[in-house]
Amino acid sequence: MEYAAKLMKNIRFPLMTPQDLINYVQTVDFMRTDNTCVNLLLEASNYQMMPYMQPVMQSERTAIRSDSTHLVTLGGVLRQQLVVSKELRMYDEKAHEWKSLAPMDAPRYQHGIAVIGNFLYVVGGQSNYDTKGKTAVDTVFRFDPRYNKWMQVASLNEKRTFFHLSALKGHLYAVGGRNAAGELEICPDAVSS
Repeated sequence: MEYAAKLMKNIRFPLMTPQDLINYVQTVDFMRTDNTCVNLLLEASNYQMMPYMQPVMQSERTAIRSDSTHLVTLGGVLRQQLVVSKELRMYDEKAHEWKSLAPMDAPRYQHGIAVIGNFLYVVGGQSNYDTKGKTAVDTVFRFDPRYNKWMQVASLNEKRTFFHLSALKGHLYAVGGRNAAGELEICPDAVSS
């Protein structure tokens, strides 16, 4: 048992399902008595209980262990039918083909996309085909490539389409664009918060 805690530090407990943590990990005596192991369980529990905070809680036990990058396409308009898509596709370089991933909950086009902590964010845009931006939305979705799942997160302060989105130091910044009220201006308070 002398090296148990040292060994346990190399197990990615936060990525286990809560059920597996309870059934297979918490039932082991030293996991409940050794301070290092207790802290590892606490880290895993916190990570599971706060899915909205996961991008900023990344550690060597939670980060995706892959240095591969992929080309993805997301949403857009099928011009012939004027239908807005909710498809997410990834190009598989080895197979030379596009593979479908979990579709978004709602279709999107003229949206912003950015990556923080290996999570893909889809921000604003429109769910309906509208060239004037009058049907802009304020919703934000996060895609977790580990589980091929989408999660709706906090919305924008205002509906926005035809805008620029950037990720900087763990934050998303939406600049410009338009909505039913017309063109949007930059809000100085949003930059400082």
